[in-house]
Amino acid sequence: MSSDSPDIAPNDSIQALVQTARTDSVALTTSPGKDTVTAATAGAPVIRPVHPLSRLRVGIQGSVGFPLPREKGVSLMTGQGFRAEFALYKNIWLSASVDWLHFDVCTDKFVPRVHHSHHQPDTLHGSPDSKLVRVESTQRRQQIGLGLRYTLPLRTWLKPSVRAAYTWVHGSPETIRFEFKNP
Repeated sequence: MSSDSPDIAPNDSIQALVQTARTDSVALTTSPGKDTVTAATAGAPVIRPVHPLSRLRVGIQGSVGFPLPREKGVSLMTGQGFRAEFALYKNIWLSASVDWLHFDVCTDKFVPRVHHSHHQPDTLHGSPDSKLVRVESTQRRQQIGLGLRYTLPLRTWLKPSVRAAYTWVHGSPETIRFEFKNP
């Protein structure tokens, strides 16, 4: 104790601390006697989950993917999109999404499953002796999806979900560049 502070007995200081402590969950009681102190403990309030404020969610998303099976010369698909979801029930959401994707193709041969147009390079080139050495294009796709999303009822900060959707894919017209080599 310093010489500046008034002399307080140890029991008096504990009683003063208990009287000044105020909590919402526990009422404190002290006895009128100087030598007895009744201490109380404060319990933590129960943490309740936070529920979303709205039944509607709207957001933007980025997408990255690759075509299966992997084809040499076909780049990753990248793009962006929008998603809107409406809560039908506690963990079930109706979702709609729109995505714009693009990828580049640079192959040594014409791959029909990568190019959605049905133009074969043999029908476009007039010389039968020429050999196809390169095919280049930039592909663009629009995807529109409608589905249901179920959020798994786990009590964690990460909420995994399962989404089942039907997706329509529209391929934009592209320019395909064929390079031929004469023997």
